[in-house]
Amino acid sequence: ANVSFSFSHSNLLFSGSNYQNLIYLQEAIEEVLKKIKVVDNITNNNQESNKIEENIKEPKIFLSYSHENKETADRVDKFFISKGIQLTRDERDAPAYSSLPKFMDTIRDHDYVILLISDAYLKSINCMYEVIQFIQEKKYIEKTFPIIIDKQADIFIKEKHIKYISFWQDRYKRFRNEINKLENTGTWPSHVELDKIDKIQSNIGEFLNNIAELKCFPLDELENTNYKAILDKIGNKINIPQKEEIKSIKDENIWDKEWIKKRHEEALSEMKKNEKLGFVEINMTLTDPENNKFECEKLKETFENIVTNNNKWPLGQLNELIKIYPKNDGIFFEIKDCLSNNLYLYGYIREDGVLYLIHSLSEDAEEYFKYISCELRIDRIVNALLFAIQFYQNLNIKPNSYLVVGIKHGGLKDRCIVRGLVNVRFHDPTPISNED
Repeated sequence: ANVSFSFSHSNLLFSGSNYQNLIYLQEAIEEVLKKIKVVDNITNNNQESNKIEENIKEPKIFLSYSHENKETADRVDKFFISKGIQLTRDERDAPAYSSLPKFMDTIRDHDYVILLISDAYLKSINCMYEVIQFIQEKKYIEKTFPIIIDKQADIFIKEKHIKYISFWQDRYKRFRNEINKLENTGTWPSHVELDKIDKIQSNIGEFLNNIAELKCFPLDELENTNYKAILDKIGNKINIPQKEEIKSIKDENIWDKEWIKKRHEEALSEMKKNEKLGFVEINMTLTDPENNKFECEKLKETFENIVTNNNKWPLGQLNELIKIYPKNDGIFFEIKDCLSNNLYLYGYIREDGVLYLIHSLSEDAEEYFKYISCELRIDRIVNALLFAIQFYQNLNIKPNSYLVVGIKHGGLKDRCIVRGLVNVRFHDPTPISNED
C-alpha cells in the first residue's frame, strides 16, 4: 500500500535576526527534500504532467446507476473527483425541471460509461433505457466499465440471463395488454413508453451476453486497488497523466486527544523524575482506523524488524535495549535510562495502528542543555517520517488509508538555536527560542 502523509510540525518563534531564521528554514526544507527523495520525484512528475495537461482531452465519463444504489454511486463519484475527474450524473448535471430523457440521451456523447449493475438496475426502465442508447454506439463494449454491486445480479452465469429477459418480456406483454384495453385517444405517451420497453426486451439478452464476456471486477476489489483497472484503461486510451495524490487533511477530528493526553502525562511524569528538560513527541494515526486492525504480535514483529534494520533515530540505536510488553489494546515499551546518551524513551502502539512516541533530547546531556541543534532536530523529523513509511507499509495498511503524522519538539524555551553541536561554544548565542 502507498503511504500518504499529512504532516504538521510545531512552530518555533525566535528572537534575533529574521534573515538568519529564513536561512535556517531554507536549509531545513532543502535537507528534507534531499533525504526523502520521493518528494522530489512527486514534484518532478507533477511538473511533467502540467506541461502536457493543457493539450490532453479530459475524459467524459457517464455514471449510470439506479437511485436505489445512490450511496454506492456517491462513493464512486467521490473517488473520481479526488482524481480530478468529474463523472456525469443526473443529480449534478441534469438541470431542475429539464427533460430527463434528453439527459439520458447524452450518454452517447461520452468517452466511457460506468454501469453500477444491481438487480434494481437491471429492472429499472430508466437505467436500461440509458444502456439501450449507449449500445447503439460502435465498439460500445470497449467504452463500458460494468461494476457489479449486488450479488443478486449474477450476470456472469449466462443461464441466469433468462431471469432478466423474462422480466422484460413479461413487462412488455402486460403493458401492451393494458394499452390495448384503452381507447386510442390520449395513449400516445403510453405507446412511447411501450416502445422503450420493447427495445429493452429485444436487446437485453445481447447486452448481458457481451457484459458477461468482459473481465469485470466487483466494487470492493476496485476500491481495494484504487480503481486501477479503470484508471489504467482511461490513461492508455487518452493519455491522462496519473498524478501522485497528496492530500491535505484538517486534523481537528483526526487525533484521539484524550488517549494522547494520557500517554503524554505518563511519559512527562517519568521524564521529570529523570530531570529531562526537552522532548520530541511523535503521533501517528490512520484516518480510517476502524478498517485497520492488527494483532499485537503483528505490531511487535513489524516494529522489531524495522528497529533492527534501522541504525538511525534513537530507536535503531537502542534496538537491543527495547523490551516490548503487551497491553490490552496494543503494545508498550519504555527505556528510563540509556547509558550511551542518557536517553528516555516511551512508546505505545495501538491495535488500530495509532502510534505515540516520546523521547528526551540528546541535547539534554549536561554539556549541551542550553542549546538546540537545528541540524539534529531536522534529522530526527526526517528519520521519524522514514520510519513511518517502513512501519505502515510493512503492516500492509488498507488501500485509501491516509497516515497523519504530528511531530512536536518541547522544552525549548530560552535555549540557543544552533546549526550543530560541534564547536557549539563558538556559535553566536542568538537566536533564542521564545516558545517552549
